Parts: sequence; structure tokens; C-alpha cells
Amino acid sequence: MPMGLAPEQIPPLAAELRARAKEAGLDAPPIAVLTTLPLDDGAVARDRLARYAEAGASRLIHGARYADAAAFRAMLDRLVAAAGG
Repeated sequence: MPMGLAPEQIPPLAAELRARAKEAGLDAPPIAVLTTLPLDDGAVARDRLARYAEAGASRLIHGARYADAAAFRAMLDRLVAAAGG
């Protein structure tokens, strides 16, 4: 999927990808979305995760930059908290 798509943009693209896979005799591929979640607001992040899942995404890749390992760990902790884990 192209980067930064909104959840409502996923279904037609996912359907096309799955149809092409079926025509080629392949299993349905996983649908991965590359985006950035609002980690400062866990409720909004969880809502967005749910909307992507409802749209057909089987994986979500949170893209972010970080200065060092400590900043990465802090972002990871916020991501886990936002996901409800």
C-alpha cells in the first residue's frame, strides 16, 4: 500500500491486490499500512488502529524518527500503550 493512506482508502486497494493475487493463483497477501499514529493520545491511536483493521489491514507499521536507543524505547513504550498492550 502507498504510505500515509487513510483507513477509508484501504478497501478498494486491498480488494484489487487480493483479486490480482487470486488471478495469479496466489494466496491472499497481507495488507500492510505504513503510517504514523498519534501516540500522545492513546484513545485516538487505538481508534485509528481499529479503523485500519476494519478496512482490511492485517499489519500496521508505525513510521517515526528517533535520536537514539532511549528515544526509540520511549516511542516503543508509547506505541505499546496506545495499542492497549
